[in-house]
Amino acid sequence: MDPSKETKLLNGLCAAGALGAFGAAAYTVATGEIFSAGVDGLFFTLVCLLLAVVLAIVPLWSLYSSGGLRFLRGREAAAAGGVPNGLFLAIPGEDEGHAHPPASTRQTLIIWSWLLALTFVEVLLGYLHIAPPLGMLIILMGLSIIKAALIMGYFMHLKFERMSLILTVVPAMVICISLLAIFFPDSLRALNLKAFR
Repeated sequence: MDPSKETKLLNGLCAAGALGAFGAAAYTVATGEIFSAGVDGLFFTLVCLLLAVVLAIVPLWSLYSSGGLRFLRGREAAAAGGVPNGLFLAIPGEDEGHAHPPASTRQTLIIWSWLLALTFVEVLLGYLHIAPPLGMLIILMGLSIIKAALIMGYFMHLKFERMSLILTVVPAMVICISLLAIFFPDSLRALNLKAFR
């Protein structure tokens, strides 16, 4: 398939999904079901709005890059056809198609050392119990997110990838998390069942 057709198909599917999710959220607000269903109606509306925003990222970025959203660009950049440094940063070498230079041994050892140090801190915090369980969970999750970002950025080379790939992968991940989050109210409702009393 032609890359331009693939881009148009991806933008069309994302735009249709965003409009559908926004329409579902608007329907619950217009019919008043957002408050009548209790927490579930509000939760459904918020998940739909989140999905609409995430799905709209790819087509809006494509439209912005092609010059379709000129009012978001600066006057000088719009006249020159470039991307200003204000709203979105221009990514050097994005359209050149060149591979990034290989990481040096020094850089790899520095990142590995940071990962090792963060792991040591996590294990130490697990043994010391210096905070209540909720505080420990927040600290450990934060350290895990930092470690995951270092691994994805340097060892999986996402730091050097094209912005269009990142804008395709990250929204898909948020969609998966949002779809899993739909079941959270059901899991909380299970605590009130007679079988668990």
